[in-house]
Amino acid sequence: QARLAPNVNSARATAVGNGALLRKLVERDALVVTGTDAPFVPYAAGLHAELRLYARAGLTPAQILHAATWQSAVAAHVENDLGSIEPGKVADLIVIEGDPLRDIAALDDVVLTVKGGRAFSQEALGVRAAN
Repeated sequence: QARLAPNVNSARATAVGNGALLRKLVERDALVVTGTDAPFVPYAAGLHAELRLYARAGLTPAQILHAATWQSAVAAHVENDLGSIEPGKVADLIVIEGDPLRDIAALDDVVLTVKGGRAFSQEALGVRAAN
C-alpha cells in the first residue's frame, strides 16, 4: 500500500488544482457545462458525481444548476428549446424532495420524472430506492 500513497497524493493535488481552475472559470463567466463522455459510467450516476465534484470545488448550488441546465443548452446551441422552464420549451424535468439550492445532493432524491408531458414515479421507471 505504501507504493500507492504518492499516486493518491498526486490525484488529490490534481483535484485541488482542477477545483481552483473551475472556480476561476466560473468567476470569469466562462461557459462551464456538465456532462461526460465516459462510456462506462451510467449517465445519471456520472452527472450526479460531477455535480458533487463541482460543489466540492466550491461552486454554489445555483452555479452548479446553471451549468447543468442553461449553460449546457447554450453550449449545445439548443437554448431556444432547452435549458430553462419557459412557455414553448421542452420541459422534461424531475420533481425532488428537498432544496437543491441549499444542498446539491437533494437532486438524488427524485420523486417523479416528467417526460413528454407524462409523469412517471420512480417505481414505474424501475428505479429501486436507495438504502
